[in-house]
Amino acid sequence: MEPIVFQPFFRPQIWGGRRLAAHLNKPLPPEGRYGETWEISGHPLHVSVVARGPWAGTPLPELWRRHAGEIWGHAGPCPETFPWLIKFLDCEDLLSVQVHPDDAAADRFRPGERGKTEAWVVLHAKPGAILYTGLLPGIDAAALRQALDEGTVERCLHGFHPRPGDCVYLRAGTVHAAGGGVLLAEIQQPSDATLRLFDWNRLGPDGKPRPLHRDAALAATDWSLGPVLPRRDEPGKSGHAVLLDCPFFRIHRIRLPAGEQACLAGFRGGMAVWTVVRGEAVLRTSQGRYRFPLGVTVLVPAACEVEAWENEGREGATLLGYTPPGCRLSR
Repeated sequence: MEPIVFQPFFRPQIWGGRRLAAHLNKPLPPEGRYGETWEISGHPLHVSVVARGPWAGTPLPELWRRHAGEIWGHAGPCPETFPWLIKFLDCEDLLSVQVHPDDAAADRFRPGERGKTEAWVVLHAKPGAILYTGLLPGIDAAALRQALDEGTVERCLHGFHPRPGDCVYLRAGTVHAAGGGVLLAEIQQPSDATLRLFDWNRLGPDGKPRPLHRDAALAATDWSLGPVLPRRDEPGKSGHAVLLDCPFFRIHRIRLPAGEQACLAGFRGGMAVWTVVRGEAVLRTSQGRYRFPLGVTVLVPAACEVEAWENEGREGATLLGYTPPGCRLSR
């Protein structure tokens, strides 16, 4: 099988901006604030469609039904549906203070949805941008409820100023928000279940406050989770790094100096999703060579016999990779 690229979906958001075009070359509509681009999705809100090649026009669920074994490979039992939702986020303004439920809470408060554990990788951050990731030690339901009543929720949240390369793991049940000009790559369980605690007293596009779900969000919060700290490696260090390994996915990063390559022998036999977040790169397989520019996300089926990522440009290239848990890269 060949690598597969899907048509992205651009989702307007009140907290979004225009940097998906400026930093990732996304062809946004000429006007409007866009907070998300859904790169690969089987979620009913938007089902990704293959952009080109032999399966052009095929929806992801149909492709998965017909070729799941070839796509997934041997990385454990094959899931019934595509297991992730891959996004970019442009948080020009602040996201609401929110919680994503686990499976049990989703069944209770968002029937038909799954739980939503997710992870962010920071691509760009303006001075003063902030990520709120978890509650401060000692904050319980009573303290958070009082802060919500008083409009002082920030004093309950762990916050930090992000820098490019930071990786943040947000388990379902983690209170969080982000904003102030931060661009993120996101992988998550395939769910759109969000429970808002606080929305900064702003009005929605219709001139009315957006709905809050305070009681449900408090019930879905995992009070055992404290502050979430970013995972950082050495800035600018070339080669391969594993940023995160969790029960749902593994995140890889490859930095390629000009003229260098990274062997992908360790990925053979298992599905991977790759996205180019700096420069451009060439994927070499036994079937041919495929060039991918900045901002493109590609699903690489297990049946695609990958050999290496190559950087033929004059500047460095960076790729983020998502694989099933435990997949390793061979050098």
